[in-house]
Amino acid sequence: LSKIGLNDISITEDLDDIFYKTLCSDYRVTNDEIKYILEIHKRDINVGEYMYMSNDKRHVKGLWQVIYPKILDYAITYKNVKLINKVFNACFDANSYAISVIKDNRIDYKLSSSPLKRYEAQVTSNIPVVVIPIEVLNKMLENKMYALCKQFNMLNKQINAKYLDFKLIELEELKSDKNSTEMDLLKVKYVKYELINIKDIFSDYKNPSAYEKQVIYNMISNYPITYLELVNNYMIDNNYKKLFEFSIDYELDYLSSLIMHKKYDDIMPYIISIFGYTDVLKDGHIKELKLRIKELNVESQKYAEENNTHMVNRCYEKIAKLLEDEKYRWYYNLTNNTKNVNLTLYKEMLDVELESILFSVLMGLNENNIKVNSNNYKLKLYNDYLKKVGASNE
Repeated sequence: LSKIGLNDISITEDLDDIFYKTLCSDYRVTNDEIKYILEIHKRDINVGEYMYMSNDKRHVKGLWQVIYPKILDYAITYKNVKLINKVFNACFDANSYAISVIKDNRIDYKLSSSPLKRYEAQVTSNIPVVVIPIEVLNKMLENKMYALCKQFNMLNKQINAKYLDFKLIELEELKSDKNSTEMDLLKVKYVKYELINIKDIFSDYKNPSAYEKQVIYNMISNYPITYLELVNNYMIDNNYKKLFEFSIDYELDYLSSLIMHKKYDDIMPYIISIFGYTDVLKDGHIKELKLRIKELNVESQKYAEENNTHMVNRCYEKIAKLLEDEKYRWYYNLTNNTKNVNLTLYKEMLDVELESILFSVLMGLNENNIKVNSNNYKLKLYNDYLKKVGASNE
């Protein structure tokens, strides 16, 4: 062990290059030696200024915050997949306490990824974590280590550190697959959490060919646009397994309970209440918002009959502004109420929920006509898109 610099591991953060090269390229290093190196975050590093809180083993402060990412970087260079997997397990183990705190929506903590900052204050809210640098994640992606890249990327996301766009990883993986089709690529690019982002498709295809129009139409026909439609599709297919997974993924505990107790008749009214905004705020704000959108929609139809395209667009712009203002309002309120809301999940779902306001207002939504109205709504958006780009519906 002394030959690869292990004796220096507890007294310096600047390990010699030979240490990493030997560890990552020399397969004669035993599993026991690797295990010893990759468990340093569990050991008592108590040398000189490197003191830690002995009464709280969760906050052991060690050089592992620097060493693990460097080992990973070198292991990628030498394509040592076995070692990379071991580094992941070590990083997940080291970050597990921080991840559990984040899931509990605790605000009385501070994550520290800097080896210097971890010694500044010995308080229980100062939790050291391993952050994988974006450069290392990109290096893994460039080396086509897609599954591993997703694992480390998710680890960064779980501790609220910078991470790559998961769609980017999936796209690169598909591009390297000779059997992938254009529809496969479009699915990765425009479908997230089983919902299609119609607005992005319309924005990217400003002069669609006949083939592209058909592809777009197929996409919006096969994928739901709101969570209302998604859940309704599960209900039509009696796919309660997928619905239960959906409830777990988005921490909808009441929905999970309804499914477990087989209270299926109560599911759609509940889903409409949270994603259709039928009774979200007691102060009647949502009711006023819906009423204003409805008024603007009536105005737009009147202008459309008069062939006044400019005023129709103005009505749409006002609706978009209302939804943007509503998004800002909810973000602002959440900053003062993070204890009761899973902020990360809520932000991911907010755009879709606001789209549901528009959807439920324009289509006169109720639980008996979601499927038909969803299809009509998407067809309306598609036809509006074709008119905007000057294309015919062939």
